[in-house]
Amino acid sequence: MKFITMAVTLSLLLILSGCGSSKSSDNKSLDDNITADLVIATMIDKKTGFMSAIDGSKPIMTNNNGEELYPNKGLFVHNGFVYTTGSLADNKIAKYSVESGNKLKLIKEISVKDSGLSAPTSFIFVDNTKAYLPLSLTGELLDINLEDFSVRNRIDLSSYALDANAALDGNDTNPEPTVGVIRDEKLYLALHQVNYMGHIQGAFICRGKASVLIIDTQTNAVEKHIMDDRTCSSGSVVSGSTLTLTENGDIYVNNVASFGYDHRGIKPGYLRIKNGETEFDPDYFFNVGDLDLSADFPDLNASLARTPYAFKDMYHNGKLYSVLLILGLTDPNNPNDHIGNKNFQPYTFDLENKIATKLDMLPTTGLSAGIAKYKGDIVYPSSTINGNGLYKVGEKTPFISVEGFPLHVVEYEK
Repeated sequence: MKFITMAVTLSLLLILSGCGSSKSSDNKSLDDNITADLVIATMIDKKTGFMSAIDGSKPIMTNNNGEELYPNKGLFVHNGFVYTTGSLADNKIAKYSVESGNKLKLIKEISVKDSGLSAPTSFIFVDNTKAYLPLSLTGELLDINLEDFSVRNRIDLSSYALDANAALDGNDTNPEPTVGVIRDEKLYLALHQVNYMGHIQGAFICRGKASVLIIDTQTNAVEKHIMDDRTCSSGSVVSGSTLTLTENGDIYVNNVASFGYDHRGIKPGYLRIKNGETEFDPDYFFNVGDLDLSADFPDLNASLARTPYAFKDMYHNGKLYSVLLILGLTDPNNPNDHIGNKNFQPYTFDLENKIATKLDMLPTTGLSAGIAKYKGDIVYPSSTINGNGLYKVGEKTPFISVEGFPLHVVEYEK
């Protein structure tokens, strides 16, 4: 099963990137002919994709009005603008506006690195003028000026790699910054802390500790580096999730623990940083790897009714909505078939009480295993036996059918 998990993870990371949204009343697009309330990225094949601004009241979505976009791109919305990141495809980030007739217009595109892949993953929006952008393959954090869309500062995080001072073999000086969240004007930035990601064998074996930086958003100064040896691989290099900030101000950090491939048996799960605290809560760890899901999948062998990690998640109304890779739903003879394998199951987590609840929905492929907020609810862009589209929680047919495979969906507010 470790082989299956690793194969699925490595292949997915070459296909998927993330999405996120942030709303503001400072609207930049006032055209009454704009009816779009969603932006969606789809994939037709491994080299062809589209990004479209669509009207969610229409039951069928096509790519006729979309911009061609390489499928690896990440997708974000903030303050009336649409942003993309290169993720594992390239080093480019771009800013778009939504124009009359729901057409996307490129405002500016820049490259954040001249050569070699940098993996710009997730925009982390501080306000309407500033965002952070982690570069997972170079160990840098960029301070992005959103007004002129330029790199204002480059923050070198290499000294925070667990092997930066030759604690192990001295070869790894990249802490792999992934995703983060803003609380009280501080950025809590997850560090993946894995071996050099260019290797195939052992590419995602973590260094053995959960790892988060606390950064002052006014000065960009790193104030604290907190670690915990109960789990590892904090955040995700697939930027579909953020760190979870709850209504009471607690932060929950998803740790994927080498995607279930760690021979030391380190478990994946969630750590907590309580409101008002700047250390991991020593009394809290939600162990996802040891969840017994056999009651949810009675036809599976109990050893296969498990998940090696929470793939993506999104917090809404007191629940964490997630998508779990289920080992027993994966074809062991073809684990990298992300279209044929429908092995990702929607779940919700009660984080406080450490309870996982399977949603009454169909499993989807790893290719289309996203989560989005839309009109005050959660929707799942999925590819199930009932078709490609957007699914409401608890439903088994899409309320919007999609041309191609839905990769990322973000709510748009003009």
